[in-house]
Amino acid sequence: GAEMALAAGRHYSSHLSVLCFTFINASISGQDLRKAGFEFDNEMQQWCQKQSDGDSSTKKRFLVSGTKIRFCIDKIHESGGTVSLEGIKPVVVS
Repeated sequence: GAEMALAAGRHYSSHLSVLCFTFINASISGQDLRKAGFEFDNEMQQWCQKQSDGDSSTKKRFLVSGTKIRFCIDKIHESGGTVSLEGIKPVVVS
């Protein structure tokens, strides 16, 4: 249940991958991203979030490299000395 804020990394339709501390892989599943209001843009091959401009138009905010995302750590895996994290409840923080 601990929270982390990390920069978005590689985008896949099945998940978003982020690297923490340059050697621990963390991922947020596509299912959890969709629950949080994100969608995968097939043309751009990136996760994005729809935002309204206040006037009736809507635009997409893409999770470009460096976008900070806060999420809760749901699971921790270790195999052969390599640690990976599974995150849930993602929120864009910057």
